[in-house]
Amino acid sequence: MEFKTWELAESYLDKYAKYQKFCFWKKRCIQDPNNNTITRRRTYECSQANTHEAQKVILAENRRDRDLEMTGCSWHVNLTFLKSGNGVRINSIIGNHNHNMNPLIAELAPRFQKLTNKMLMQIEFWTIHGKMGVSTQYNLLVALFPNNVINKKDLSNAIQRFKKK
Repeated sequence: MEFKTWELAESYLDKYAKYQKFCFWKKRCIQDPNNNTITRRRTYECSQANTHEAQKVILAENRRDRDLEMTGCSWHVNLTFLKSGNGVRINSIIGNHNHNMNPLIAELAPRFQKLTNKMLMQIEFWTIHGKMGVSTQYNLLVALFPNNVINKKDLSNAIQRFKKK
């Protein structure tokens, strides 16, 4: 699969992760050695990919183990922006998870709670020209963007940012 830009590739991965009900993050990002503004390779891995290793050495019977989300999941995707190519290409995928998927990931993961550019344009207009408060804007955003999760704290921060301009 090939994408024109890194943003399109990441957007596709976001949609895929939401559909599959898991979250991921950037593990590795390698820049072009001749031009640091060009990213050549990226690796995305499942957010549960690491494993927890206790830093203290305590007897196992005295240790209070808690449930962690770090399960050593092997899911990852390698992407490359080729010098000769004209887009971002998926090199390899390991699509196996060793954990249960979370049906509430869209509401819980910060990655999926971002305000989109369309939302920010609406918020800016309502704040500057409409002089609307947080609760009114929240209700309007929920009605206009029913498929997006809107965090009230993020909305409040965006409103304050536009008021300072």
